[in-house]
Amino acid sequence: MLDEKKIFPIILAGGSGTRLWPLSRDSRPKQFIKFFEENTLFQKTVNRFSNKIFHSPIIITNNQSRFTVQQQLSEISKNSSKIIIEPSPKNTAPASIVGIIYSKKIADDPYVLISPSDHLIENENLFNKLIRKSEEILPKDSLLLIGCKPTSPHTGYGWISAKTKKNKNFFKIDIFIEKPPIELAEKLFRANSSFWNTGIFFGKASTFINEFDHFASSILKDAELSFQKSTSDLDFLRLDETTWNNLPSVPIDIAVMEKSKKLFVTPFLGNWTDLGSWTAIMDNFEYNYKENVFEKNSTKIDSVNSFLYSTTEKIHLVGIGLKNIITIATEDAVLVVEKDKSEKVKNAIDILKEKKVAQVENSQNDYRPWGFFEILSKGKNILVKKIVVYPKKRLSLQKHEFRSEHWVVVEGQARVILDNEIFKLSKNESTYVNTGVVHRLENTEDQNLTIIEVQSGSYLGEDDIIRIEDDFKR
Repeated sequence: MLDEKKIFPIILAGGSGTRLWPLSRDSRPKQFIKFFEENTLFQKTVNRFSNKIFHSPIIITNNQSRFTVQQQLSEISKNSSKIIIEPSPKNTAPASIVGIIYSKKIADDPYVLISPSDHLIENENLFNKLIRKSEEILPKDSLLLIGCKPTSPHTGYGWISAKTKKNKNFFKIDIFIEKPPIELAEKLFRANSSFWNTGIFFGKASTFINEFDHFASSILKDAELSFQKSTSDLDFLRLDETTWNNLPSVPIDIAVMEKSKKLFVTPFLGNWTDLGSWTAIMDNFEYNYKENVFEKNSTKIDSVNSFLYSTTEKIHLVGIGLKNIITIATEDAVLVVEKDKSEKVKNAIDILKEKKVAQVENSQNDYRPWGFFEILSKGKNILVKKIVVYPKKRLSLQKHEFRSEHWVVVEGQARVILDNEIFKLSKNESTYVNTGVVHRLENTEDQNLTIIEVQSGSYLGEDDIIRIEDDFKR
């Protein structure tokens, strides 16, 4: 039975996080990357709302990330979450109101908590205590923004300048300030009534809807229509594309919250970080994990205030005499940037897109609903991949027009279909898939299946796949 007293978390998981390139890319945004510990930022966010005061989350994501969301929920045993697919990126205002509309369809008028999926919050118990307390004492027909007490004059964050206290817990908001210059940031930092804007909003669903109706009625109207015309797609709710694409791309702050007279801010006294730059990542590591954690694939000599990070053992970074330098290496790209200029990585991405550099969007690892593959080697008429198939998953029944494939099992057990033949392959066993042969690779076991695939042929593009049957409706 639905407990309408519980809070509905609405988790926004459709962003791209390009300022953390080359690790974060369009094909694998930062919220789905394991920067710290064992869980991704997305998984940490979901776990934050896994206590008795919250319902299972409502998750807003995009078509490209839907299976990643599903897999990462499965890894932390949170499969009961509702996943809503936005047809195109429209920023946080449309995504937020769709989540609110959905919450009100399944509950009368619940409290909702809108949260990004790519922020790091320490002291989670303190955070949840703040939400519980706010639910009890928030003035009727009011909304709440969670602010964070600043620890530095950070120019990469949004700020809130508060006016006067509504009471001992809430402040009236004077002005929103997005990424101020250093002089203003220092002034705000010295003030006792200034906060970082976490982008986390709380209140009754009806109050959010009323404020949208007042300040952004066209967004509300088109979002409602897109929701009404939505369709079920496997375990997902897919919003109507035609109506959705009419919506503007606008943050909820600009569309509604900066105009609302019902919005208050309350300070969160724990540690909060918007991991929006490599400087933020560096500072968090050094604060929480100490510098030596970072030396696995790097060596620093006579260097100060510098950050070397290699994601692969194939590339060992060596820095000599560095000062205020961040260097990030993946298997196919290297970033070198002054620490104070890491916010400009986003500008570099725009230039790389103009030059049509493939590493902007794609990585060596390509994630699919059944698992992922990693490109190990690529040459003329030959491509070598490591393919990992998750437990109880299978690739589509398919054939290729231009390439043949040779599979070798290195971990787990494979169930293979080749035309009318069905058989199993164990570790160190192999098979050959000729051009035009209908085939399927399946993992029926409870552990990952890993194979090495060697492709050969005149054309080796990913679009040389003729799908005959597919569990994921691609």
